[in-house]
Amino acid sequence: MKTSRRLPRLAALTFAGVAGLLATITPAAAWDRGNVETFAVLPADARKIEGLTVGNDGNVYVSTFDPAGPAVPSELFVFNGNNGHLIRRVTIAGSSNATLGLAFHPSTHQLLVIDFGAAKVLNVNPNTGASTVFMPPPAAGAGPAFSQSWKPR
Repeated sequence: MKTSRRLPRLAALTFAGVAGLLATITPAAAWDRGNVETFAVLPADARKIEGLTVGNDGNVYVSTFDPAGPAVPSELFVFNGNNGHLIRRVTIAGSSNATLGLAFHPSTHQLLVIDFGAAKVLNVNPNTGASTVFMPPPAAGAGPAFSQSWKPR
């Protein structure tokens, strides 16, 4: 019985081709961050932070997020956008210890902070930390309203 040598040669060529292809792959440039500098440093007693936004004034606003930490209101840190120096640190009145997203409203320029721990959005005064509820949590059992013609399966 005659054995074929074509299959081993084909496998060897395929292996050589794959190995050659792998040898040409270089690391992605996206991972090279180049030279980086520290923008700002939080005070030593600051809790964890989550999210940031930049105001029209060029300042950088950051809030704390520490749901496993003490049940105290979150804080807001305001940094100078040019040099990273801490301008002020205020307690967000009426908040939980788990605020995570913040942004300035595009029309009213109010600082809106998502209070994840209390399931609401707060309108926060970035100078004093005073807050009001911008959007309350949904009513119990509230959810999307479906028309009679469409029902989930």
